[in-house]
Amino acid sequence: MKNPLILLAILIAAPLSSLISVIIDYFSMTESLREEYYEYNHPFGDFAVVAIGSIPVYLIIGIPVTLIIDLLTKKIGVTTTYKVYLLKFFLYSLSSIGLASLLPSNEIEAYGFIALFVLTYFHVLFYLRLRYLK
Repeated sequence: MKNPLILLAILIAAPLSSLISVIIDYFSMTESLREEYYEYNHPFGDFAVVAIGSIPVYLIIGIPVTLIIDLLTKKIGVTTTYKVYLLKFFLYSLSSIGLASLLPSNEIEAYGFIALFVLTYFHVLFYLRLRYLK
């Protein structure tokens, strides 16, 4: 039951993190830039492209990273939910920094964008595991 939860977390996290990203983009634009940008582009288009485009990244990078983090957590021997959460949050944060450092852009927005997607996936997966594996 563990691996289907990973796939379910990907299917939930991709559109959720895309929606959060589009909302952040919308409110971070100035009024004039927002009017100019959305005159030709619909926010749903951005949402759909990012959501669909992020699924392969979650599958190719997210699943192996999740399995490695699960293995590390098991080897460390953390048992309480609070400590498991803190350890996994730290490890997923490190993985998002590592992934963002591979991007050609060194802007802080790239790190924030990657962290948004990685940590949304982490929280969805953590919730699903708490809900269905206990």
